Amino acid sequence: MQVKSDLPYDGKIDIRCNEALELSVRIPSWVSAERLEVLRGERKVPAAVKEGYLEFGLTTPGEIMSLRFPVTETREEIHIPFTNATQDYTLTWRGDTVVSMSPPGHSFPIHGRTYPLYQRTRANSFHPRTIHPFAT
Repeated sequence: MQVKSDLPYDGKIDIRCNEALELSVRIPSWVSAERLEVLRGERKVPAAVKEGYLEFGLTTPGEIMSLRFPVTETREEIHIPFTNATQDYTLTWRGDTVVSMSPPGHSFPIHGRTYPLYQRTRANSFHPRTIHPFAT
């Protein structure tokens, strides 16, 4: 099985099955089933979500399953108590990934990047990986 994911840049996940198998994919809790678009090859299919998992059923070798959904960006204010004071931080989330944090820190930046994570180009950041299925 090969999985290609554009998260957190874009809500796009493609799964290529190398063999026939029953495929279920966990859907992030922040993704609304109503906004989920599911493709089996090039054909749209209904989103069969059961207990947080999208069930594709039996796949065929070489078949590509795709999920599309909006990735929302939110901001969160947090307060972290230290020995002598409390530090306030502002986190920016895309889906369930922190893409920036303010303030970043001085000596040891907690979340320092030269440019925001979501502004990276797909060519520089998209790395498909092969997943080896296992049985329990």
